[in-house]
Formats: sequence, structure tokens, C-alpha cells
Amino acid sequence: MDPTILVVDDDPHLREVIADALSDEGYSVQQAADGEYALAHIARATPDLVLSDVAMPRLSGVELAAHLTRRDDPVPIVLMSATAIAPPAGVAMFLRKPFGVDELLALVASTLGKSTRRNCTAAGAMLYGR
Repeated sequence: MDPTILVVDDDPHLREVIADALSDEGYSVQQAADGEYALAHIARATPDLVLSDVAMPRLSGVELAAHLTRRDDPVPIVLMSATAIAPPAGVAMFLRKPFGVDELLALVASTLGKSTRRNCTAAGAMLYGR
């Protein structure tokens, strides 16, 4: 079964672009508009990886990471932000926006311990976000 990734971002366009790139790579992708929606989703079905923006209303990516690391079965989380921050404890990786599709796929694959189908050295489209 393909790994499931939960993409959490309050920017619906960026969330959809990321979800499409991951789906094209063969991942099963779910989406949430903020940390609270993400927690509700995770309560129903635990993903293999959470890819979350940092700055979101209601519950930030950093707050979401804190919730996920306290679970009995912690979920790996990758935080994304246009602003450089020190990744909090329990965060698998940090991805600085803007980033390329190949960079995203390589990071997700390495976090999940699998190789990508794309050539990660090729130039890819840049993904922008706040």
C-alpha cells in the first residue's frame, strides 16, 4: 500500500499543488486547511507523514508538531515556511519556501525511507507560499 501523506496548509492553491505533486509520485494524499483540521483527520486515520506549513490560523504547524510528538504513536512531520526557523523537537525536517518539486519529493522520500521515481537532480518547478 502506498504511504499516506497529510498536507496541511492554509493556502488552498499551494496545498493542491503539493498534493498533486505527491499524488503523481504515487503517494496517497489527504489535505487539511490548518492544524485543527489536521488533528481531526489524524484522529480518524493516522498518516505515514505530515507535511505542514508553519504559519496558519487556529493551530500553527509548530503547535501541530507538539501535539504529534506527544502521541503514543508519533507521526513524522516536515514543516514548511518562507521564514527560517529552528525546527522544534520531534520535527523530522524543515523545508524552506519556495522549494522545487524535486526537492519536495526527495525530502519526502528520504523521510519515508524510499526512493523517488523522478530524477531529483533535474530542475523542477518552484513552489511558492507565504
